[in-house]
Amino acid sequence: MVETVSLPCPSCAVRLEIESDIERFACLSCGSEVTVRHGGGTVSLTLAAANVTRIERGTDPSLAIRRLEGEMLRLRSPLQQHYTEKSNIEALFLFACILTVMGAGLSFIQWWVGGAVVALGGALVLLTWRSRTRLIGLLRSDESAIAQCAAEIQRLRELGRLAS
Repeated sequence: MVETVSLPCPSCAVRLEIESDIERFACLSCGSEVTVRHGGGTVSLTLAAANVTRIERGTDPSLAIRRLEGEMLRLRSPLQQHYTEKSNIEALFLFACILTVMGAGLSFIQWWVGGAVVALGGALVLLTWRSRTRLIGLLRSDESAIAQCAAEIQRLRELGRLAS
C-alpha cells in the first residue's frame, strides 16, 4: 500500500494528500505545479517554477542556453512516457465502463454474476480515473517546466543579441 502525507500547497495553502511515490503534480485547487522533495525522512513541497533558475546578465548566454536545452531534453523523456501511460489508462477506463454496463445487463440473467461484474467494473473505473488524474497533473507540470525553459532560452537569446 502506498503511504500518503498531508502537506499544504506552497501556493494556495490548501491541504494536499500526497502519495509517497509522487515527484511532481499540479495542485487541484490552484493549478500550481508542485515538486515533492524527499530527504532525511522528511517530505517538503516547492513550486516547480522555483526549480527553473533564471540566468541573469553577466553570464555567458551560450552556456546557459546549452544547460537549459539539456534540461528540456531531460524533461521531455518522462513527458512521452506519461502520455503513453495516459493512453493506456484511458483504454483501461473504457474497458472498465463497458464491463460495468455488461454487468448491469448480466444482473437480469444471474443477479450475483451481474453484481460481481458491476463491482469489478466500478472498482476499475475508480482506479483508472484516479491514475488518469494523477498523470494529467504530471503532464501539466512537465509541459509547464518545458515552457519555462523555452521562455528562458528565448530571453537569453534576446540578451545575447542586445549585447552584441
